Amino acid sequence: MARRRAELEEASARLLRFVDRHGVNPRTGTLFDEVWSDGTPKAARSRLWLQTEWLKAAVLRQDAEGGGILAAHRALARHLCAPIPGLWCERLDERGQPLDQPAPASSLYHLTASILIARRHMPRGTGCDVF
Repeated sequence: MARRRAELEEASARLLRFVDRHGVNPRTGTLFDEVWSDGTPKAARSRLWLQTEWLKAAVLRQDAEGGGILAAHRALARHLCAPIPGLWCERLDERGQPLDQPAPASSLYHLTASILIARRHMPRGTGCDVF
């Protein structure tokens, strides 16, 4: 059981390092929608739910640190740019501009879960005191 857990933790760490190296759009700071297995962006747009999952992973990962958490927090914040308070931008283009497209109802679940997990597990002093 311990060996299997160690294997899973190492696989998780490899995936997170891949995302750290290849998944972030340097222009916007948000995660790309899709990347190929070689790390090349397949779709340079950005979806809200990816940013919510990134924030959860950033606070829960074994090597969690302030800079990584702050980057994920900022990426999510870019989607909270709707002109009406309380709404969000579901999709951003490759330049970080909102796309006028409908948002699935599941986005509210993803937002709620990421905020609750971040509040519970986020270390103090990360600069992400918004939640």
